[in-house]
Amino acid sequence: MVNLNKLKGSFNGSQRGFTIVELLIVVVVIAILATISIVSYNGITDRARTAKTLSLVRQWNQTIILYQATSSRLPNDWTCLGNDVSDFPAEPSASIGLGQCERNFIVTNTPPDWTSEFKTVPTAGQTLSTPNLLRANTSLSTGGLDKHTYGSNGYMRGIVYATIFDPAMAPQNKPGAYIFYALKGSDCTIGVQHRLLGNIRICAVKLTSDNYASEIYQP
Repeated sequence: MVNLNKLKGSFNGSQRGFTIVELLIVVVVIAILATISIVSYNGITDRARTAKTLSLVRQWNQTIILYQATSSRLPNDWTCLGNDVSDFPAEPSASIGLGQCERNFIVTNTPPDWTSEFKTVPTAGQTLSTPNLLRANTSLSTGGLDKHTYGSNGYMRGIVYATIFDPAMAPQNKPGAYIFYALKGSDCTIGVQHRLLGNIRICAVKLTSDNYASEIYQP
């Protein structure tokens, strides 16, 4: 006859739980796998953001070249580039107004309240905003891009068109008209590196020759 008590004891003795060491090993392995996944995901998203930014920079570069060919002059301005002012919505919590895209990133020694924004520049008798002048014959995708921040009072979102006449503030001390854009953790594949702020690179694409005075509209 089967001894039930002995069988029960044998069954219970065969059930062994995890030790603390085994549980710790499992937790460590899961943490490592999670870290690898997060790093891989961040790398993919960063590359996607970089590709989108560079695509927009190329489009705006072509648009500005076309504008210069048909108008003989580039606007004298410092402005956000996009389809519309709504590409750069207001962020009251960060003291960012509608249509503003840059503060203290391109020229870092300006007053703390420096911002670039959509402006009206009379060029060749016109009074349209600079982005509308530049894109008159081109349909571009949205200018909205992720915001890059540095410190407590610096940000850049989107692409900026700027004319800089002070050699001390211009990229490589060469005044003229530029496209500026920001990349996180990537080298400037279009143009030159203008500033390195943490892991954010401010890249500059020169649109004018050294004889910039004859290439920029000056009322």
